[in-house]
Amino acid sequence: MIAYQLDSKGYYLEKVECQPSPLEEGVYLIPAGSVEIEPPEVSEGYIQRFVNGEWKIEINPQGKTFYNKKDRSEKFYDLGDEIEEDYTDISPLENEMFQNYVNGQWEVDLEKKQEHEKKMLMLSLKNELASSDWRMTIDKFESMTTEQQTYWKSHRQSLRDQINELEGN
Repeated sequence: MIAYQLDSKGYYLEKVECQPSPLEEGVYLIPAGSVEIEPPEVSEGYIQRFVNGEWKIEINPQGKTFYNKKDRSEKFYDLGDEIEEDYTDISPLENEMFQNYVNGQWEVDLEKKQEHEKKMLMLSLKNELASSDWRMTIDKFESMTTEQQTYWKSHRQSLRDQINELEGN
């Protein structure tokens, strides 16, 4: 006869061969912490647990990283720990700052990403404009050729126009 050994939390450990009772013919000794009901087959990443007289299939959290669905912070669980609803074992998208967990998957938040890219472009344009201010001082400007003066006036105006466009002016 076969029995199924459980750990103290009811998780399936191994199949065990039961020994015949030396006192009663046809009766087998079932090891402590074992059950006679065969556990169901499970896919990789899952584990069987015997609870209230029946088998349950649970995610095996051992060796897995779980991610907070809001801030992507990592958390690790042990067998028997209840996995919080705010966590998933689905990895966030790599190299993507702006993402949300929606309907069981991570998706790029295009609105936030575009807003961030717009801010970064505006900052770059403002830095470029500020870093060219010295060229417009009277002594530097007057020492330039007419072509250089025209270029810098035009270039700086182009930077201001791009900044105004991004700011919605």
